[in-house]
Amino acid sequence: MSTHHEHSGPDLPVLDRLLHDLTWDMPAETQQRLKDHLVSEFRQAEPGTAHGGSRWRRPRLRARTWVVLGTSAALAGVAAAAIVISTAGDSLPPPSPAAVQLLAKVARAAARQPTPRVSDSQYTYVQTRDLSWIVPHNLEPYLAAGSIPRSVRVRLERLRPWRSSAQIWGPVADVCHFGLERITMPDGQVDNERFSAQGPATKCPSQGGLNDASYRLLQRLPTNPHALLAMIYRLEHGHGPGPDQEAFVTIGDLLGDRLAPPRVAAALYQAAALIPGVSVIPDATDAIGRHGVAVAQTADGIRTELIFSRTGLRLIGERTIIASIGVSTSATAFIRQGFADHLGQVPPAGPAKPGR
Repeated sequence: MSTHHEHSGPDLPVLDRLLHDLTWDMPAETQQRLKDHLVSEFRQAEPGTAHGGSRWRRPRLRARTWVVLGTSAALAGVAAAAIVISTAGDSLPPPSPAAVQLLAKVARAAARQPTPRVSDSQYTYVQTRDLSWIVPHNLEPYLAAGSIPRSVRVRLERLRPWRSSAQIWGPVADVCHFGLERITMPDGQVDNERFSAQGPATKCPSQGGLNDASYRLLQRLPTNPHALLAMIYRLEHGHGPGPDQEAFVTIGDLLGDRLAPPRVAAALYQAAALIPGVSVIPDATDAIGRHGVAVAQTADGIRTELIFSRTGLRLIGERTIIASIGVSTSATAFIRQGFADHLGQVPPAGPAKPGR
């Protein structure tokens, strides 16, 4: 049994040629930083690696960039990354007091949730709705320069998003077992795809890693936020544009794309409060228009937000923003979470469903 998600990304010589064509007028240091970033992203998508693999985690490039019209898929990722790679290496301020206070409240609310009884034969279930915006290639120069005329800003704000929804069933105990991903596209077409994290380097049975974590693995994570954050930094070293942003995104993935036990969820929120640069966004909107308060972290010109309901302080969504102009590139709404007895079963709405 092997994974159904074979990686077919460009090899390094092809990537070098793409980068040369797109970034010939950039400083050599910027070109090298962009290359390192993209190599990390492509390698992270390969099955069977220590930290990557299954479609159980939304692809990082889709979550953090936008598609450019008139280019191939590979060129789209390179061009988009070329636009946003600008601030890597900058020192970040400590987390804001408001963010620390908000995340402490969120952690307390998470810790009060009942601990579910789960059997190894069950599956975690996550349902989302997603938006991503398609930016015409002729707007690239303005985005790269960071100086956006009002006429261009209006065009960006009027762009129609690409809408999709996802239902993902993941094995509770062993990621070598098959899960199911059901994607509904804007035209109503439904794509059902079975997946497994098993690859050449995977030793089965396996509870997975941070990027394909099973519920059993999440149960084993440290509940001391300092120890938990140190572990995330260590395991995610070398991934993404920088360690702080990578840690923040990883925590968001573990909380939104997975089901974490209450004590672990609380520790993850407390760990997020320790990350430099974390701040509060008083009003943020998820993919289905629900308003909430968010904590955010900015890297490479992209602000990543985790959005919470104002009343129950539950995680209801996430969003990425072009920080210089405040325009969204993607948004997600977490619709329902729970445990299913078999693939394809939708658990009833209950405490695991994020509140408004």
